[in-house]
Amino acid sequence: MKKNAQGLSLSMIVIGAIAIVVVVVVITFATNNLMKQRGAITETTEGGVCPGIVFNSTTECYMNGGEVVAGKFSNVKGGQVCCKITTS
Repeated sequence: MKKNAQGLSLSMIVIGAIAIVVVVVVITFATNNLMKQRGAITETTEGGVCPGIVFNSTTECYMNGGEVVAGKFSNVKGGQVCCKITTS
C-alpha cells in the first residue's frame, strides 16, 4: 500500500503563521495610532473655544467654504458644529 500525503505542507503552515503575525502587528499599530490621535484631540479641545465659526449644521459649514473642526468646545452646543473657513 502506498500512502499519499494529505493535509497542509509545512511551508503552508509557516506562511499562514507569518501572515497571522503580520495582521496582528498591523492591527496593533493602527489601534495605537488612533488612540493617540483621539487623546490629542481631547486634550487640545476639551473645554476650549471653537477656533472658527459656530454653525448649526455641517452642510452650512461646507456651503460657506469651511471644514468641520473635530472636538468638544465650550461654545458649541448640541447639533452645532465648529467650522474653520478655508477659502478666502
